[in-house]
Amino acid sequence: MSEEPIISNYVLAQVSDTHWFYIGLAQAPKSSDLDAFIAAAAINSRPSLLSSDHPGPLLFGDNDNKGKVFYASHSKADFLCRLRLLENTTYNWEFFESKDGKLAVTEEGDLPKVTSSLSGSSRSGVRWEVDNRQSRGQFNFSNFLGSGWLDTGLGGRLRFEVISAKIGYETQYLALLKDLTDKSISLLFDASAPTSAKFMVDAEKVQQNDLEAFLLLSASLPLSELQRSMTFIRAQPHSQLETDARWLPVSLASGLFAVEDPIGRIRWSRDSATGRRNPHEVLDRKRTDSLDTPPNRLIKRALERFLSLASKVRNSSDQYGKRIASEAGAMEVELRNQLATGLMKSIRPLTRIPFENQVLQRREGYSRIFGAWIASGSALSVRDIRSGGLLSPSAENRQVPDLYEYWLFFFLADAIEGLPGTSEIQKEYVNELNHEGKVSIALAYKDTPRLTVRCKVGADERYIALYYNRTFKKGSGYTSYSLSLRPDYTVECFPASPGGGFQNCRKHAALSGEITYVHFDAKFRIHNLDLSKAGDNDDVQESSGRDEIAKPEDIYKMHTYNEAIRGTAASVILFPGDKSDGDGLHNSYPKYDELIPGVGALSIPPGDPEVRDKALGVIGDFLMAAFALSPKSDSAYSKFRVWESGQMNVPAQPDKGS
Repeated sequence: MSEEPIISNYVLAQVSDTHWFYIGLAQAPKSSDLDAFIAAAAINSRPSLLSSDHPGPLLFGDNDNKGKVFYASHSKADFLCRLRLLENTTYNWEFFESKDGKLAVTEEGDLPKVTSSLSGSSRSGVRWEVDNRQSRGQFNFSNFLGSGWLDTGLGGRLRFEVISAKIGYETQYLALLKDLTDKSISLLFDASAPTSAKFMVDAEKVQQNDLEAFLLLSASLPLSELQRSMTFIRAQPHSQLETDARWLPVSLASGLFAVEDPIGRIRWSRDSATGRRNPHEVLDRKRTDSLDTPPNRLIKRALERFLSLASKVRNSSDQYGKRIASEAGAMEVELRNQLATGLMKSIRPLTRIPFENQVLQRREGYSRIFGAWIASGSALSVRDIRSGGLLSPSAENRQVPDLYEYWLFFFLADAIEGLPGTSEIQKEYVNELNHEGKVSIALAYKDTPRLTVRCKVGADERYIALYYNRTFKKGSGYTSYSLSLRPDYTVECFPASPGGGFQNCRKHAALSGEITYVHFDAKFRIHNLDLSKAGDNDDVQESSGRDEIAKPEDIYKMHTYNEAIRGTAASVILFPGDKSDGDGLHNSYPKYDELIPGVGALSIPPGDPEVRDKALGVIGDFLMAAFALSPKSDSAYSKFRVWESGQMNVPAQPDKGS
């Protein structure tokens, strides 16, 4: 069956032996026309793979470049559903039954309760409508990117990806998946992580179906990387000295170990003829270099799991297609060869998962297979207070903008930790990761810092803190003077006194008016951002409906932070874009002649380490330059802040009417 991409106006999907879903731009045809309709659609059949619980193909209408129902081609992101729908598009759906080999509209008294990931959604712009008399309806994903599904309630589910027509969804999702998985795994071994947050044995519990797990394995450990990793392991396998102490006849033992303790390590017997006592047995110790070590046992366990996955997928060519089955077969052959080597044969079964082992964490070959075992075996859980979901294809609430928001948190954390002269690094966020033995990222909204560092440059010494979704409520002091506001990220800076801790220095800085904030907001859907074109004019109003163009309200929010949150020096939009500008912030607009106060934007696309490194430097330079102009300096901004601080400490005047 062909895996070529197709663009159509509708799709028919079988989700169980007797149930089908239709999704299209127009309503499905009348009952009398269904036979001809499905016959025409069968011409453009494609493997359903992860899109349906049933092995039957997806049936599409004719190719139409103006269509909005897509089947994606084979790619490195094969672990995503191939069926794709566009956001900001209204689709019709309908449920059908299969009776006597033909599709039929379900009678009113037998209608199932069709549910969807859209039903009951609190996300703005998401619409789900049901005509309960005919088991049909409409839906629309507005301002949403991620996974979605329809469910019959009778044991059949249809899954799809909601994408943007402009954003490189597949490429950027793949990069986010890889980076977040690697980050979560690396933080398992961070010195700040509590012991209780380490993996437990049940971390290998499989939560995906076989195909999903195999495709995740193929993405994280392609066949060539498997071969390369095992070459490194065989060339330099981990080993450890083992001591084997046993009682041997005197004639067979060296005696070197026994003479150190003649009483305890020599057994004597009396000669019956002479009556003399002679040594009969001695305790001998032999040291050998053993390859039967915990890291090697885990590698063997991982290879056995990979083999099981590859074998199951290879044997399911009718369901998954010949190409995927062929790839699984090649992987299966390689894994059988690796497990047949003398190294693997000499290793006993794994009894404990040694996550703390430095060989698994760092040594070439070992670390790559270890990471692939975790990624394919348990996936990465990303939870927050809004929804529960996974980075796996079958996740019910996977939203790519949320993943980008998490990804940027770690980007900013890396930028702050990499500032010159940093010390006293406190990674509070690590305590929230990998909770209960799961590879997870759980950053709840809190008003306490998730990362603090002490930074010294010359004679200047400061504390810098990173907050995630900190709420600035209406009140006095360093908060909002009007409405409650919650930037995605806030970086806080204040002077550090010799010998003073974070809390004491912060309290003193608040009293003396020396706290400075820089806020950041993540905008995943923005592809091109030009602040000069995001104002109130006819051209912008016309283009602002396009997903990739910054809307005026995106920029207004930055000005709102600057104006309403006392102590704010700058507010910056972070967005994927095409590439990062290594020379500085895009469209940085200072209010006066100095860098701050002002607004700006920076493009940080996932998936390009070189671009990411440049962006880290840009953010670091910007923060250091901005904080150098903070209170107690000779800058114009400092003079304004001195005046503001004086006003903050003036008691509020009573209303005239009181």
